Amino acid sequence: MHDIDNTLHRVPEPLTPAARAALNPHSLILSEYESKSHPVDGMTFAEEWCNMHHRLCRAKGMEPTCGRQLPHWFAEAGLEDVRIRRYMLPMGVWDGMTETERKWGEHYPTNIGAVVPEAMRKMGQSQTEISQADVKAAVDGAYKVKQDWQGYRGFIFVYAVCGRKPAK
Repeated sequence: MHDIDNTLHRVPEPLTPAARAALNPHSLILSEYESKSHPVDGMTFAEEWCNMHHRLCRAKGMEPTCGRQLPHWFAEAGLEDVRIRRYMLPMGVWDGMTETERKWGEHYPTNIGAVVPEAMRKMGQSQTEISQADVKAAVDGAYKVKQDWQGYRGFIFVYAVCGRKPAK
């Protein structure tokens, strides 16, 4: 099973060879994943617009960090030998990217990045527990990221997770 995790990560500046290597697709077993010992696990950051996006999704019954939750859900379901593969989905362009990463990074602001603020605005319209002023501030923040896209150095992960049923 695969899915994205809408937890933002920031690419460090300057990008060292070790940090660049950490951004490459990588495999983890469940214990490594749970220990959060991989170098990219320390690159997370929060922006208010993203926090609001998570709140609005959850208010609609969606889990925006489902990719990150998959390994735990597999283990809770009793699957063994849970293996995780993470792929960086860039939100911006920086030196040292592969051609594929660069294409994704260029694609994000004009496509996916254009949809997120509008989706947040629409999800927020029916909210009674979240103030409309807070929703508007978050939407404005998401639009600001889109406008200031040059130099944005963020990414999210796409998770591919597998496990097997226990032997009987």
